[in-house]
Amino acid sequence: MYKTFTFCISIILLNLFSACDFSCKKIYFNENEKYWITPYKKGNIEIFQSNLDSRKRDTIFILENTHTLPIGNCNPSVSNVDPEAYFIDYKYSHNGKMSDSNYLIQHVKEIGLSLPIIRIYDIEFNGETLKDTTVVLKNFGIQQCHIFSNFQDFNNLPDFKIKNFIWSKKLGLVQIKLHNGEEYELIEKQQSKK
Repeated sequence: MYKTFTFCISIILLNLFSACDFSCKKIYFNENEKYWITPYKKGNIEIFQSNLDSRKRDTIFILENTHTLPIGNCNPSVSNVDPEAYFIDYKYSHNGKMSDSNYLIQHVKEIGLSLPIIRIYDIEFNGETLKDTTVVLKNFGIQQCHIFSNFQDFNNLPDFKIKNFIWSKKLGLVQIKLHNGEEYELIEKQQSKK
């Protein structure tokens, strides 16, 4: 009787486990999600100029653009998804002082439409409130953009209180607006020669 009971339980458990899908699903970005990371290549340098003082310039240095593709290896007890991901590291120079390296963009594919986490001058945006706009830049013309105005502030610079920033679908970060009315606009984008 015990052997028959054990056999029946084994058959039931085997059927239950075989019905479960423990395979790892690979997910990739679609073309509408890649524009967040395409403007940034390792070695790029971007220069921003103040609208109030032409001598005030900030510079962003792209240190690394790490791209990982799904390989179909994941832990099903945590997630059955293996996502494509990008991590873009940068440093910035503000008022002649160089920052520590940090990530500019952390973009991991999720099921459905994926938005990146963007960190500008130690302020992080996670994609919850995003508005579309069009801006005209002195050196780059008309740009289709997003306005970011909902931040999590980690360690903002005391003389650089950001109100919002504008992100071009073609160029990446193009404008930073401060609470005091000052604006920093992208004036030069030096592409990596690699």
